[in-house]
Amino acid sequence: QNHRNVRKASYVSLCVWALALVLSAPYFVFRDTAPADYNEDIIHCFNNFALSSDSETESDLQLQLVRHQAMIHTRFLLGFVIPFSIIVSCYAIIIHRLRRNRTLANKSSRPFKIIAAIIITFFLCWAPFHILSLIELVSHMTNYTNETLNHIVMIGVPIATSLAFLNSCMNPLLYVFMGQDFKDKVRKSILKVLENAFQEEVSRSYTYTNSMITIQSKDKSFSDVQV
Repeated sequence: QNHRNVRKASYVSLCVWALALVLSAPYFVFRDTAPADYNEDIIHCFNNFALSSDSETESDLQLQLVRHQAMIHTRFLLGFVIPFSIIVSCYAIIIHRLRRNRTLANKSSRPFKIIAAIIITFFLCWAPFHILSLIELVSHMTNYTNETLNHIVMIGVPIATSLAFLNSCMNPLLYVFMGQDFKDKVRKSILKVLENAFQEEVSRSYTYTNSMITIQSKDKSFSDVQV
């Protein structure tokens, strides 16, 4: 704990972002677009592991399958298994230390519920995406054609992808709820906004009233001078 500082934390964050950028590089290489078979006005975005639309030789198909396998396995390992293991391990340590502190453990069970919610949310958001990706890979490897399975993958992958991205939106909310005074802060923030708006309206009305009084006084003085 004594070795922690802001500079080291910044370096670690920078390395993590750099690693994420490197792991995202295949998407910039393999992503491609093409019109849908049933409607040319609809454009599909897909992974073109052959890097060409006219590669039909055996060697090209084999290379395409190898790239597909490498990408799916790497994504499953580095994007789900390792992060999920790290999250579970870190929160297990936090729970263990919280339970050792009887004051915090007996005070509220809310931190334990929030930690469980974070772990479950990560699993439920990302597991369907990786499961469908593995199913799609297996179907390509075995050349097994199943209309029902293909239909499930075609419909399920976009939904699972959206669900996976939703996890990034839900995490900040879950971490915010970890604050015990969250409701008080929200209530005070709303009251503060209303109070400021009311004060601004009162101030504006007061300024307008003073301006009208000043104008009327000037008009009266001008009339007296003319008389």
